[in-house]
Amino acid sequence: RSLVTEPASRASAEQRKGRAGRLAPGLCIRLWSQESDARRAAVDCPELSRCDMAGVALSLATWGTNEASELQLLEPLDLPRLEQGRDLLQRLGALDSANRITPHGQSIASLGTHPRLAHLLLCAKDKNLGTLGARLAILLGERDPLDRREVGADLAKRLIWLQDGQSGDRGALQVRERYHRLAEELGRQAGLDVHRERLTKEELDLAGELVALAYPERVALRSSGDNDLLTAMGLHLDLPNKDSLRGAQALAVAEADFLGLGPGRGTGRVLTAAMLPPGSLARLFRDQLTRKAVLTW
Repeated sequence: RSLVTEPASRASAEQRKGRAGRLAPGLCIRLWSQESDARRAAVDCPELSRCDMAGVALSLATWGTNEASELQLLEPLDLPRLEQGRDLLQRLGALDSANRITPHGQSIASLGTHPRLAHLLLCAKDKNLGTLGARLAILLGERDPLDRREVGADLAKRLIWLQDGQSGDRGALQVRERYHRLAEELGRQAGLDVHRERLTKEELDLAGELVALAYPERVALRSSGDNDLLTAMGLHLDLPNKDSLRGAQALAVAEADFLGLGPGRGTGRVLTAAMLPPGSLARLFRDQLTRKAVLTW
């Protein structure tokens, strides 16, 4: 996932204004000027032009068609986004170079979850890391159970929280129990051996590898700056000063905020990530690594 911060449309803001008077007369205060309001888009873009298209691309390949024009939709598919989805699926091994579905892609499609998370689960199965994989998939697919402002971006802290069954108030205990049930159900669907025992340190240390396999284009290495991380796609990311991951030489980034610039432009902020031992990159992405000489001044 990536989070792109952008202004709401005028239609969306107007719809939300109605909530102020839903039950009784109310007051809505907009925290922007009239001039700013006039510059906002009139309406939201159709979902198909904004959403992650990997699932759509996988469905098309499953049906045996690669031509989006063959679909009679109310809104045409965003072809550049569709190509981005196909590129991701090829990175995950779900499609071949001709965008035909592979056996691994069929396994991904059978799980009924996002292709990234399905790929993570299948990789966890191959590595005999069923519990770790199921817990990661739930933490990445559901709402963050912790306050990022307090605990930072480290996924390891979420994994430790999930297995710490006695701490927290009643609400936290209920969320933890729900996440465990979801992980067990997801594990059954994927044929994983999932338990509620504590993960070992060795298993926790492998979380970054599973995240990297699911988000290969967001693997980030520390570059020349003190806190500058460069992803495999050439994006620059940073972390808050007090984040525990600050200083890591390599990260597997699951979620980032591109600060309104949109993916592919400018600098973003890491929201959720796991530490990745740099030495594991050659093993995980042996066939995708390239060496470049860069001259700067």
